[in-house]
Amino acid sequence: MFRKVLQIAVVALGAAAGGFAMSYFDGPETPDRAEIERILMQPPIGDIYTTVKQYYPEDAEEWLDRTEETLRNPAARRANPNAGFEIGATLRRRRAPALAAAPDHELRNVIDFNISTFDWAMDDPDLCGKLIVEGPMVLPTAERQAFLDRLDGTVLWRAIHAGDTNPVPRGPSTERDWEAFLAAYLDKGGTESDLQRVVNPSPSDPALCEATAVFLKTVRDANFPGAARIRAEVAVAIAES
Repeated sequence: MFRKVLQIAVVALGAAAGGFAMSYFDGPETPDRAEIERILMQPPIGDIYTTVKQYYPEDAEEWLDRTEETLRNPAARRANPNAGFEIGATLRRRRAPALAAAPDHELRNVIDFNISTFDWAMDDPDLCGKLIVEGPMVLPTAERQAFLDRLDGTVLWRAIHAGDTNPVPRGPSTERDWEAFLAAYLDKGGTESDLQRVVNPSPSDPALCEATAVFLKTVRDANFPGAARIRAEVAVAIAES
């Protein structure tokens, strides 16, 4: 059961930002390549695109290529409204394995960032559950803009780069690690029923938001031997979502 926890549904800002950029290109004419990049470098995704370009210029080039290709094929875009989201998701998922070797402080930052994507909605369990399971596209356009503006979407890419350039060998988690995690989770106020909510999330579950917050805060704060291995695996799961 412990390994199945890694199948948790988590908000993945990289995919959202990659697709959200498409809304800036709506118009009768397709902009040229320089204009596309200029818009990609503006808020709310400019910091993410600039970070990707700094660390992985070939990925930024692919981001630009695929955005241009999508814009020049309106029929395909209409047939697949999520085409823009798939650009960011593809890039993020490809680099996700590097997080397994990221320094521990970077892993904590990734987990903390993920908490920040939904904890602001804790007072609205229905919205919060949808954010956790479906991501920020459940938000109206104006609220989605504000959501992206207040988040530092570069956290994930900095951690990925750190895993590539300053790797920390740690190996996979063990059953003993997960047993220690369960004890820490219970100490933090979680229950085994809450853990099942995280493993099998339902956006209509009013307790999902709190259960997920306790789970991720336990992952972030745990200090037992092997805790970093769990942080690494959860961080990879976030990036691969």
